[in-house]
Amino acid sequence: MTLPVAACPLRLLDVLRGRPGHVLLLYATDVTDLVAAVEASRAAGAPLTTDGSPGSPGHRGSEGGPEIVAVLSREAAPAAAAGPVIPAYHDSAGEFARLYRPDDATGFVVRPDGQLGVRFPLAGTTAALAGYLAALSVPA
Repeated sequence: MTLPVAACPLRLLDVLRGRPGHVLLLYATDVTDLVAAVEASRAAGAPLTTDGSPGSPGHRGSEGGPEIVAVLSREAAPAAAAGPVIPAYHDSAGEFARLYRPDDATGFVVRPDGQLGVRFPLAGTTAALAGYLAALSVPA
């Protein structure tokens, strides 16, 4: 994965480093799919607000919502990375798609331990996040 100003490619581990909580990872070719998924995540009760200040995109809210990171597919236009106001990486070599095999526009919740908590089509973001967050809040 690359950034517009990155000197060398990044791995998912590099992208997740420094993000101690849950991370909502959104993969798509079309930026409009990413924007819709961000809005849907808010509707699911996961306040997803990147500069680290409260209320900004990517900030983990006081409610404990996950941070958002976008991965644009190899086919996405490089200029598309500037679309959403969230950290956006370009899967320029296609490695993310090869390793994680997203089905077109796909969302992933990465748990704080680095494991995948849930995978879902971006069209089903609201239901998937609501179900995942509800499962996290069920007493053991």
